[in-house]
Amino acid sequence: MRNSSLINRRNKLIYAKYAELWGQGLREELIWPELVLAFHLERDTIYRIVLKQSKIIEAVSPELPLEDKDAAN
Repeated sequence: MRNSSLINRRNKLIYAKYAELWGQGLREELIWPELVLAFHLERDTIYRIVLKQSKIIEAVSPELPLEDKDAAN
């Protein structure tokens, strides 16, 4: 398997774990140390990965129709 494929898979796992912890209601100051321990990376590196993955997800996922946005609020 190529290096970039492994990195992409790792980045997706990091983002999935972040989303899971966020969904459980954990505050960000508690999420970062958890991810640092789980993935053995620096906090800043994990932060950049999560930020990049969130932009990728946002670009790929379709925008909700206006009426669905109002219903969600």
